[in-house]
Amino acid sequence: MEEKEYAGSYQIEQSFRLGKKHFVLGVDEKATEKYLLAERRMNAFGYEYVEAVGSNDYLEILEEYTLRLNEELDRLRQERKVRSSDGVPFGVEACCVESSKMNYENQILILNPTFLAPEYRTKEDQMVLAISGFGCTPGRRTHKIYCQSLCDGEKFYVRGYDVLGVLDRQNVPEWVANKAHSIRQKERKARQKFTCER
Repeated sequence: MEEKEYAGSYQIEQSFRLGKKHFVLGVDEKATEKYLLAERRMNAFGYEYVEAVGSNDYLEILEEYTLRLNEELDRLRQERKVRSSDGVPFGVEACCVESSKMNYENQILILNPTFLAPEYRTKEDQMVLAISGFGCTPGRRTHKIYCQSLCDGEKFYVRGYDVLGVLDRQNVPEWVANKAHSIRQKERKARQKFTCER
């Protein structure tokens, strides 16, 4: 049986994630205001619900929900415009032919579009720099790979099967090469500092 989610006394009936936001709609028939709209965020202890509004008018809640969705849509459109993104992802044809045999560490990887949320399935969002992890080694692709987005700088883990391959050098944009070089230098300095302190 699926466990029900609650924001306080409100049972979450609907949730929808778009971009950086995860919206939830909750209902508590006994509350002063029956309907709740909030944004769900992760913290160290689980979920927290912020930017919450309540109402007894369901249409009023839906109207606010629509406004917030449109704000996030506008932000995503602007983001693509600034990047001059065509909104189309890379395919395996953009990878090095021998990708599967290569060590991924310090390589620019292309994430499988299916790993990303639909609104982030673009060339810009697919490109990450592999930093470390057992999954970097050929034959161990089920293990984790610690990487950093070359688009927004976010650090996260993926597994080898979430990766299409190593980006072929002829497909590397100049801004990506520069960003990757900068990250490699920072990582190298951090390792040298760690070694010196030991």
